[in-house]
Amino acid sequence: MANPALNSKTWAPERAYTQDDLAAGYAAPGGPVAPGAAPPGPPTGPVRTAAAGGRGRADASTGVMTIDGTIARTMILLAILVGAGTFGWMSVDHSATNPQFPGWLFIAAIAALGVAFLTIRKPQLAMWSAPAYAVLEGLVVGAISGVYDAVYKGIVLEAVLLTLGVFALMLVLFLSGTIRNTPKFQKALMLALGSILIVYLGSFVFALFGSTPTFISADSSLLGIGFSVVVVIVAALTFIVDFDQIQVGVRAGAPKYMEWYGGFGLLITLVWLYLEILRLLARLRN
Repeated sequence: MANPALNSKTWAPERAYTQDDLAAGYAAPGGPVAPGAAPPGPPTGPVRTAAAGGRGRADASTGVMTIDGTIARTMILLAILVGAGTFGWMSVDHSATNPQFPGWLFIAAIAALGVAFLTIRKPQLAMWSAPAYAVLEGLVVGAISGVYDAVYKGIVLEAVLLTLGVFALMLVLFLSGTIRNTPKFQKALMLALGSILIVYLGSFVFALFGSTPTFISADSSLLGIGFSVVVVIVAALTFIVDFDQIQVGVRAGAPKYMEWYGGFGLLITLVWLYLEILRLLARLRN
């Protein structure tokens, strides 16, 4: 469960049995087929269309999640995030010697976190909550990017290009089967994510007492740079789980609104990867 929005529990309420399930000897909703019993008939309606295609090519009128639809929703959310990010960017005084974050940044960040939790709890609201999250997160990311760019000229463009490059690379590795979302891969990724979370929580505790380990904050030592590299790699590998879970939703014939949810999940990982790459580049420039 690398991404809180895209994991094995995401599709449980919507999952209907597909041809893959039948091949594995399962029927919905009763579980395994009893020995010697005749297997159930093939799915019908929208579920059959999604199961037969397996690649999201179902007709839009069936009202099921598709790969093409998820891509389209993801692009819409990215456009919204960039648009809102432009406002956040313009809220920063780029000519200042010591640029400051806008006063509303904390409020927008808390609101984005709240909307994210709402979307995860109520995926059926994703058509409305995912765009709202993109707006709020765009404001936050835009403001952060503005401050970084004021201090390190040109660093934002480098971070954006690297983020898109890493995303494309991980997509190729996933589609080619070079990296698969196996149980071992998930366990290793969860271990890495848990370790990173412990480090971040530890830094938060230290910050409460007025001290933060330098390798976490802004240290440009080999330890600080190495830590950032590890976090970037882990963030990039999270895409493998995201892509796989979206395919699971498509094969299961998930409802159409889950396309927005899939895009929302990808957006979470994209933003995380971008911010970590931004931090890594800042360390390298120091």
